[in-house]
Order: sequence, then C-alpha cells, then structure tokens
Amino acid sequence: MTTFVFFHVGDNLTWPTRLVESIRQTNSDAEIVMASDGDTPNVEGVTRRANVNGDRTQIMLLRLAGFAAAQVDKPAIYLDTDMIVKTSIDPAKELGSKTAMLCKRSFSNEAIFNHNLRGMDFSEYKGMTLGKVYPVLACATITRDWKPWAQMVAMMDYIHPKFKLWYGDQEVLRLFASTEADEIGYINESEYACLPEYEYSIYPTPKIVHYKGGRK
Repeated sequence: MTTFVFFHVGDNLTWPTRLVESIRQTNSDAEIVMASDGDTPNVEGVTRRANVNGDRTQIMLLRLAGFAAAQVDKPAIYLDTDMIVKTSIDPAKELGSKTAMLCKRSFSNEAIFNHNLRGMDFSEYKGMTLGKVYPVLACATITRDWKPWAQMVAMMDYIHPKFKLWYGDQEVLRLFASTEADEIGYINESEYACLPEYEYSIYPTPKIVHYKGGRK
C-alpha cells in the first residue's frame, strides 16, 4: 500500500480534492494523509489527517512542520496539491537504500531567477539561474519516514526569516541535500512533476503531472 502525503490550508479544496481523486483512481488502496491546521475542512477521500499549529503567514515553515507532524513511519511520497497522479507509485522501490529521493529540476534550468517575486527581496540570488538557485524542487519528495522533515523544520531556524513565507521548503531541501549527500538520491521533475506542456511532446508517460495551479 502506497502512502501519499499532502499539505493544504484554507477553505478552497479544489486542488487537493482533484489530487486525491487522481490518487484513488490510480492507487486505489493508497493511504492518503492530509497535513493541515485545525481550521481547514476535510478533503473527501483522505485516510487520515494530521493537524499542526502555526502561522499561515509562515506557510513554508507550516508546510514542513505539517509533514513532520504527520509522523509517517514508512516510505511515502509528499506532493503539492496542484498535481495529477497518473499511475501507480512505489516509494519504497524508488528509495532503495536511500533515506530520501529529492525531485531534480528538469525544466527552465537556465532561466534567470526572479529575485523580486511577490514584492520580496531575494537579491542574494540576483542574476543566477533557477538551476543554480533551486536545483531541487519541493513539489514531490520521497522519504523513508517523517524524520527528514523534522530535520528540515530545524534547519529553518538557521536561514533568513523571509524564507518562512516563501521558498523556504526549497531552501532547506537544498541544504538537506548537501548535508545528507550520502543518504540522498534523485527523481526527475519530468517523471514525477511533469509540466503539461511537455507531457505529450517530450515526456509522454510521466507518473505525475504538475499543472502549477492557475497558470495551467
């Protein structure tokens, strides 16, 4: 039985509902864990939920804390909600002997990072490419248990507070990849988070499609 975990807060359940429906169609016996806060409604079809207390204005920290609070003690895949699962997933097989499999960027590696996104100042990365700044994506991650997420929550104390609001998950995933290099492997964005525009033209059989919210 495959375990899927996602994080969602807020009353709009459109994206997580769509994700759960796709999991149920392709992995019918899956355990689906919803990490959230106490004010968010249930998403139909989940197996259980794990609530965490926190500030929604620090959504990146809250997301990581939610994954840790889920206390999943077996191999699982942790997904963004704006994704469609298209086939069966086997986290344990992908892990092999590794502690975690991180999602390696396949697309837009040479694009220049937007250092003023959402009015926030990320000028330390000005002029750098996406592949250099964030080679690892947070949209799809496989871990052996919940402990890597607890490590990443702790790492948030050692980076700039602005990352608790935005980009913090990718910041600590990059740090985690460097500090735990021997325990880390990689899955490809093209297979586990394929953008729709590449699904049929270049990568015809991705396991998961990542439609990037309203953009797609």
